[in-house]
Amino acid sequence: MRARKHHAQARALEAAGQHAQALAQLWEAAQLAPADAEIQNHLGLLLERAGSLDGAVIAYERAAAARPRFHESHRNLVLALTRKGEGERALEQARRFLEADPKNPEVIVTLGLAELQLGRVGAAILALSRALERAPDHAVARYNLALALRAADRLDEAAFELRRLLEREPRPEAHYTLGSILWQRGELREAEAELRAAVAAEPGYGLAHHALGALLLARRDLRGADAALRKAVRLQPELPEAHSALAQVLRQSGDEQAAKAHLAESARLRERAQDEQAARFHTNSGLQRLEAGDFEAALELFRRATQLFAEYAPAHYQMGRTLERLGRPDDARRALARAHALDPNLAPPGAR
Repeated sequence: MRARKHHAQARALEAAGQHAQALAQLWEAAQLAPADAEIQNHLGLLLERAGSLDGAVIAYERAAAARPRFHESHRNLVLALTRKGEGERALEQARRFLEADPKNPEVIVTLGLAELQLGRVGAAILALSRALERAPDHAVARYNLALALRAADRLDEAAFELRRLLEREPRPEAHYTLGSILWQRGELREAEAELRAAVAAEPGYGLAHHALGALLLARRDLRGADAALRKAVRLQPELPEAHSALAQVLRQSGDEQAAKAHLAESARLRERAQDEQAARFHTNSGLQRLEAGDFEAALELFRRATQLFAEYAPAHYQMGRTLERLGRPDDARRALARAHALDPNLAPPGAR
């Protein structure tokens, strides 16, 4: 009962946008009920939203173990593993779930999503098509089939699947993707209509505002482009492409000083993203060495990651774990404290 009370409080806090407080309540619930699949899955979702993939994977694993036919936790586990860079492990899990329940479209979709995340487009198309044969109204399967077809440069088929989906459900991401495909095919008027439908359906959709602004810029509608791109920058300030597109609009409008400021911000964000990507690569490589028992090599890779991007909390966290295994508790505490300062969600409150 206490666990359920904490879970209910977490849901209320999450609905109010208080994600850190919701996560604290979920930690309490998960500690009180470690075998409650719904609580563990919800904990995984909030941890993943906070960027704490290690903790999310553990929570999803507990949820899947507690309720073997809880397909949402299966899918979340598989996709979290792909985001961690553990592609083979993700596919192994997806295939294991499929062996246990081979006719269930939810399980087939999970395999298709894993294949798509890993860039195995042909396999993804086969799996998602197979899922739709069993469940023609499965929106997630149809949308991701469209993404796979687009990745395979089968644009007409991708657009057809998106239109089929939109006939049943006006999903903003489907409008956005269809608009992007139509723009790619040179159908600018139709593309603009779809992108406007995307932002009308979800006004906070930063990527769609950026795409709409870039399209309007291509059509020489500077006023419309300016409005859309300013919204994109406000909603998603970390998107370098939005800053560079807005800089083009400002330059063409004669505001050279503001254009230079946005170009500089775009360059800064691109450099930061490259550093973070390099840090993620070294951290994932370090995790492989850690799992193989080569602690010294793992430690060096985690250190390299923090040198490349000092604010990358997962590298500090994994460094702390490695130092613990090397019998260096003081150094481990410092690394874990740094990780916790950068991302308070990497460990339960009071765990360090």
